[in-house]
Amino acid sequence: PDVRDQFLKIVKEVTESRNAEVKKVDELNKQKVAEAGTTIRTLSPEQRQAWVDAMKPVWKKFEGDIGADLLEAAQKSNM
Repeated sequence: PDVRDQFLKIVKEVTESRNAEVKKVDELNKQKVAEAGTTIRTLSPEQRQAWVDAMKPVWKKFEGDIGADLLEAAQKSNM
């Protein structure tokens, strides 16, 4: 295989591994927050969509500073 293909495969594997680890840490932190007595609210799909819709003008406002590609990547990662 091409060196580039090998590199991309390794990057994908490392990214998946690190993302899984981050998810574990996030869950542990969420549990600690809940154990400390904080109320954690989970949005329904409809509430979440309303939030997404409300934020679109804000994202558009910062598109020039951040870049449309990064905003799109951030939005996709939160789906």
